[in-house]
Amino acid sequence: MQVWKATAVKSYNDGKRKIAPGMSVEFTTDYNSDPKSVWTGNSTKRRIAQEFVSKYNLSCTPSEFEFIINNVNFEYILL
Repeated sequence: MQVWKATAVKSYNDGKRKIAPGMSVEFTTDYNSDPKSVWTGNSTKRRIAQEFVSKYNLSCTPSEFEFIINNVNFEYILL
């Protein structure tokens, strides 16, 4: 199992999904992954989205938040 940290590097606000640089969450993966592609798996995207929605009490659902999870809005670091 790997522990990762996803940190927002850009602002995004469409009225429902909001992130600001520095917002971050930790998440785990059950497989070895490259930092450039860790976010591409559907289960990983869902896990990241759930962590952000829960930690920051966002008004969107995790499935709505998944839309903005990519390598442009976030930086991924293996801890």
